[in-house]
Amino acid sequence: MVFQGARRTREWTFENLLGYHNDGRVPVTLLHVANREKVSGLLYDRAQAEDVHFRLALALAHHAHEVDGFIDNLERQLAYHERSRPAPPQLPAAARHALPTRRLQ
Repeated sequence: MVFQGARRTREWTFENLLGYHNDGRVPVTLLHVANREKVSGLLYDRAQAEDVHFRLALALAHHAHEVDGFIDNLERQLAYHERSRPAPPQLPAAARHALPTRRLQ
């Protein structure tokens, strides 16, 4: 993985990746690699966080030849989300009667 910033370029190889952490409070991904003493990482705009997290997970799945399992996991999460979606709220009867109706012509 390569990050090219305005002041420096950083490179991390997946072979040396021991682990990573997407921080929930700050839009940063911390990377712990075997060939560095200190943990390093990427800081990005909060609006880009979901995209960065998804792309990193997908890249790691490709590297590990586990894309099918990655897709299966996404499909299970989507199915769970669909099953647990709450029903839309019901309007009180008085509010339903106050809504304007359209006449068909």
